[in-house]
Amino acid sequence: MSVPRQQILERLRAQIAAGKPIIGGGAGTGISAKCAEAGGIDLIIIYNSGRFRMAGRGSLSGMMPYGDANQIVMEMAREVLPVVKKTPVLAGVCGTDPFRIIKLFLREVQAAGFSGVQNFPTVGLIDGQFRQNLEETEMGYGLEVEMIRAAAELGLLTCPYIFNEDEARDMAKAGAHILIPHMGLTTKGSIGAQTAMTLELHLAQYQRNRRLLRRVEHRAVADGSCDYGLCAQVQGHPLLRNTMKGFRRGFLLLFLMFAPLIGLEHLECLLAAGDESDGPKIRLAVIVVFDQMRGDYLEKWKDLFEGGGFKRLQQDGAWFTNCHYPYSDTLTAPGHASLVTGTSPYKHGIIANSWYDRASGEIVGAVESERYHIVPQLPAKNDKNATNTTKELGASPLRRCEESIGDVIFRRSKGRAKIVSLSIKDRAAILLAALRAQFVYWFSTLRGGFVTSSYYQDDLPGWVRDFNKRKLPDTWFGKDWTRIREDRDYAKFSGPDNVSFEGIGIAQGRTFPHPMKGGLQQIGQNYYEALTFSPRGSELLLDFAKTAIDAEKLGKNEVTDLLCLSFSSNDLIGHCWGPDSQEVLDITLRSDRLMKELLDTLDAKVGKGRYVIAVSADHGICPIPEVAKSQGKDAGRVDPELLKSQAVAHLQETFARNKKTLPWIEATAGQWVYLNRGVLRELGLEQKVVERELADWLVKQPGIQDAFTRSQLQSKEGQGPLVESVRKSFFPEASGDVRVLLKPHHLFSNPPKSSRSEYYLTTHGSPHPYDTHVPLLVMGPGIQPGVKSERVTPQTLTTILAKSLSLSLPSAAEAPLPKGLFR
Repeated sequence: MSVPRQQILERLRAQIAAGKPIIGGGAGTGISAKCAEAGGIDLIIIYNSGRFRMAGRGSLSGMMPYGDANQIVMEMAREVLPVVKKTPVLAGVCGTDPFRIIKLFLREVQAAGFSGVQNFPTVGLIDGQFRQNLEETEMGYGLEVEMIRAAAELGLLTCPYIFNEDEARDMAKAGAHILIPHMGLTTKGSIGAQTAMTLELHLAQYQRNRRLLRRVEHRAVADGSCDYGLCAQVQGHPLLRNTMKGFRRGFLLLFLMFAPLIGLEHLECLLAAGDESDGPKIRLAVIVVFDQMRGDYLEKWKDLFEGGGFKRLQQDGAWFTNCHYPYSDTLTAPGHASLVTGTSPYKHGIIANSWYDRASGEIVGAVESERYHIVPQLPAKNDKNATNTTKELGASPLRRCEESIGDVIFRRSKGRAKIVSLSIKDRAAILLAALRAQFVYWFSTLRGGFVTSSYYQDDLPGWVRDFNKRKLPDTWFGKDWTRIREDRDYAKFSGPDNVSFEGIGIAQGRTFPHPMKGGLQQIGQNYYEALTFSPRGSELLLDFAKTAIDAEKLGKNEVTDLLCLSFSSNDLIGHCWGPDSQEVLDITLRSDRLMKELLDTLDAKVGKGRYVIAVSADHGICPIPEVAKSQGKDAGRVDPELLKSQAVAHLQETFARNKKTLPWIEATAGQWVYLNRGVLRELGLEQKVVERELADWLVKQPGIQDAFTRSQLQSKEGQGPLVESVRKSFFPEASGDVRVLLKPHHLFSNPPKSSRSEYYLTTHGSPHPYDTHVPLLVMGPGIQPGVKSERVTPQTLTTILAKSLSLSLPSAAEAPLPKGLFR
């Protein structure tokens, strides 16, 4: 009996949410199908190779010219389908069959009672010259992609085998519902192959597959597949426990060819071995990120704090005063991803807020996605009531390649933990959260309210809609931003208010009081932008967080919940007015009061001793170069054209003098240069040579401290703190070919135009201390309070939370636990 696709997907997603594996198995006869269903299998697949296996032959018989593959499947269906009562059955369809009109054949498959299809036999199992010839003679993998596309359009569940990233992208674009990286032929048994990956190689490939699937932004994906032979290998293996942590973190589809009952027995052993131990009864873990809070702020302004906020954390918790990011590209998206994965961009893959994607030929955002849309959606362009027709991209966390502490919490709870992640910025909320977080929201200046992505939810829950209906942001329209502590001499602690090099925000002016209308006469997007460039953005987020705590009863559930908050207004204010400004002092003092209010709320709603809280930042900030220069520092701005037209001119002069100017550089993103590899191939130039030539030229230019090449970073050529910090930011599939490092207090930008509305006067993204130094404070049961001067990384936050909650670490976490931190 055919099972509707939506019904299948809803059931599988429910199992994912509960942390349960999804098991699919092949059935060659009616009795094996009945046994599989009785054993609780989730999907049954009929392959033509099943006919040959039942005859005592190996699976590769299905790839040979021993019969009509599609006809054999239909014949086997007459035996299998009538005895299967409720389990979805998939057909292995040969998409390259030259004697069938595939779209018509798929209708036969659907009419026979199949619920879905898989591409088998598949040319993906063929390599070498034979495979190349198949592709050249129009019998290649592309026909299988078209088969999957046609099946998806018919309403069938599609679960194609994939073998590389290009095929994964093609299948995802074709509408595939479950992508299955093929891991090799069935081993063991009397007809199994003898040559196969070792378990260690299988696990390494498994990790690569997870990264591959996330790069192609596929929501319903299989984390891996294995066969009966692998299951036989792993029982009792010393790598078992770590293996299962990985297997259980996502959508796992095990193909146990013709041994479903044995496979299930082994699977129970595996899952039991991967269980976490019980931890202390901490009901809520809280992660707070102040975007762009430099590590020195809490020290130099601590006498201004009022008590109950930062002072409470400094006195009752552990305060790490020497906390630095270990990588060079200190930006918002990498910072948030690093804090919760416990590792750096070279592993988790979020190298910047955006970067150049060679596959698409476009700059891509760390969380942007065309597959999903913002919820609620803006009115369509043809809607007569539409007031804004700006095109919005959706968002998802799928470019992050490693799991987070939230994923571990979610897995430990078997899907019962509530994961709430909130911010003004989308990338902050998304990258802090678990992949399967239920409640991820950020503020939309287009709407004046909080939104999410269809990756998480198709509609906002009632409490979020009710919060948006309150129109809290609108109540601040026209109310000036003034200093919170008029009794304090701000100039003494920060500097003068009227500094000519500072920005003026969104029509907010350079000095206090700052008007809060965004230059508008009535509420609109510019006003909402101005709101985020003020402490009102933080107040709004705190109010929303308190609403979430009440609505979702965080900390009152049977398992540990997770609340992630990222306060973005600190960053926006710092970019505009600079770290030496009275505005940054003011938002920091307000952040102190905000922390007191949050801690008081947690005490009242969750209870003292029943939560653990960790506070940090995603990066620091460079002083405004003109301010630094006025203080006698070597500072300045470097023309961005240095990495564009000037670099092109140098390469042209060096390698193609007196020839037509060539497009040597494909793109630039941040401080990365992406060479045009097509041009290099055309001229017969070795990429390593061109990289080195460009890097050597760049270091001779004003304002440049160093330059590093892709070849150098991959070969481990060169040692030292700076090159190692760049290596920790280097992810081969996203990074460019030459990475420029500016001197301290230098930025890539043109001189500011004081006559215009400037709001981006300084930035971050370097390995210099003012960008890497951030605070780290942790407080909770068992944590020994005190000031800690040892050097740590912000990723230590994940290690500390895992210890506090008695959890295993996320798979890529690498920061050690500070000695003596726990009683």
